Amino acid sequence: MSTTTLTAPERQAKLETLATFDRITLDGSTVKELRELARGVVTNMTKLNKVEFVDHITDLTADIREANRIALEVAALEVAETRERNMELEAANLTPATPEGYRVALGIEGTNDTIETVKTELDYVARTASDREQLIELVDNIAFKYCFEQRVSYQPTTRKSNATKMYKALDIWLESLSGNHADDDRKTAVVRFKKMMGTLYYQQNIDIAVSYKAKVKTRIDGRRDISAQPLIDRAISELENLSDHRNVAIALAIVTGRRMAEILAVGRFELSSTEGHLLFTGQSKTRGSTAGNSTEVFDIPVLAEPELILKAIEYLDNDSDKYRLETTEEVNKKYSKSLSRKMVEWSTFAGVTMEFKSLRALYASVCFERLATDTDNENSYFASILGHGEKDITTAFSYMVWNIID
Repeated sequence: MSTTTLTAPERQAKLETLATFDRITLDGSTVKELRELARGVVTNMTKLNKVEFVDHITDLTADIREANRIALEVAALEVAETRERNMELEAANLTPATPEGYRVALGIEGTNDTIETVKTELDYVARTASDREQLIELVDNIAFKYCFEQRVSYQPTTRKSNATKMYKALDIWLESLSGNHADDDRKTAVVRFKKMMGTLYYQQNIDIAVSYKAKVKTRIDGRRDISAQPLIDRAISELENLSDHRNVAIALAIVTGRRMAEILAVGRFELSSTEGHLLFTGQSKTRGSTAGNSTEVFDIPVLAEPELILKAIEYLDNDSDKYRLETTEEVNKKYSKSLSRKMVEWSTFAGVTMEFKSLRALYASVCFERLATDTDNENSYFASILGHGEKDITTAFSYMVWNIID
């Protein structure tokens, strides 16, 4: 087995990256993931079990984590001392005396809205700083306090989301400011705060990117090979014959990517003006909606003729048989077991174990392989056609389980 030799700076950088992973994260990682993280830093990896591996990484990075902790504590003390010094200055010369007092005057005392708190403090120092140098110093203190509180209170991805919201709110505020002298100072304060946030978050964003890249690689490495075309051909045959409602439901899941309840209860399908697409409503898992009552319309690609799919829906909705039900609960109660048994037959046909819910992932993978453009990102494409929204990459990521080999 080949080994990875790192230069001293590369090894130190790798150790600093490892130091960003806490014990809980390491304990939740697989041995394979740990080996990838520690490659070039830990030797004789194959001789270590998982517990020994985690202990070894923790020991190697102990000094770095302790140095980071001390640096944060020192910085926090500096912020507190600076803030106390400024408060004394303000108490002697200004009314209201402190940013807290200013928030009381504005009627937002004790607010939990971090964005409004930061805006209030920036507005206050812009109004009260004696000169530009003091303004910059005070704004830097606010930025560091905000980033420090975010770091000790939230995980990296949440901090990044909060930072995005902060940037947007500050941009809106900037646009609303006029050109008078007081607003010029406010603009200076806002621009400086954003610059300091970017500086303080730079390493955090690198850590998030490294972590995400590692997760993507692990997911890709763990995909299962499947030949999709025989399954699609059989699905189309079932839609043409309409002889068994269970096979029809499975076939519809393969060619539309919709969930069991959406096919057998709450979903509604119509022709689309886009060739090879259908309009779908009734998404059963939409934020802010209960199962099936979502009115959002999705223009989805399909892997069979749209008219053939609509005829199959009509078959399931036939008054005499009425295979389609009213609610998700009814579908789960009536069909979960029978469709699970039917999936055993389809798994044998495919040569790989499948569940009904895995057909949604199969559909997404086939669509991406055959229909996506060269500029489409896999995560955002999955999210879009599955109805999660293009920015909901976390949910889309969970569907990346198949490697289409035909």
